[in-house]
Amino acid sequence: MIFGVKSKIPSDMKLTNGYSLFDWIMRKKDVPEFWMRNITGESRITPDELAFLKNKGCRVALLIDGIPEAEAASNNAAARAFETLDALRKLKAPSFSGKAVFVRFGDDEFMNHNWMISFAAILSEYGYLAGFIGNTDSSLNFCFDRECGHFYNATKQIGCYGALYGATEPDCNAPENGWKPYFPSDFSADDISLWESREVIKCGEAELASPVYARDTGVFENLI
Repeated sequence: MIFGVKSKIPSDMKLTNGYSLFDWIMRKKDVPEFWMRNITGESRITPDELAFLKNKGCRVALLIDGIPEAEAASNNAAARAFETLDALRKLKAPSFSGKAVFVRFGDDEFMNHNWMISFAAILSEYGYLAGFIGNTDSSLNFCFDRECGHFYNATKQIGCYGALYGATEPDCNAPENGWKPYFPSDFSADDISLWESREVIKCGEAELASPVYARDTGVFENLI
């Protein structure tokens, strides 16, 4: 398992203790090999932060987080997909390179596999891949587990647009136990590329980031 980080605030942000967030993570946990950051919204990653991470030898996993439930429950992701393409152009993420944008769905939120199909199809026209992250614990009956399976079965004859998948269950605070994320019924653990932890990395009382683990280096070709 490969250690990475997800944060809502910039990795190069200076903390009250004088460290940058990146250096604080390195001090508290380990050297992150990739960093997951939003590409849209107020605290989105900038070209300067991207350059900062590349200078650290750290890859970037591109993320869209906080999609409104009403949007994700619809059939059409065109508006979101074209907003994503615009953000990718601003970051100079090369098209037709297999770089991925991961969409993170909330545990208790509804989403529609037709939205997932629409998003993945539009990105694939420009040579990008979609990634989908959500709660894959079928015993909790969250929507993502079911809709992810519907997406797979509806698109498997065309290779699912090359989509990648991430899990949030069970909690992976003990990665030494091996790669054992929960996965939808049509998948295996090896189909899960990223596994989010519920652990929170703090500075004082401020919650700054959380670990994300990659199964292996294979996903690195989809990061920038």
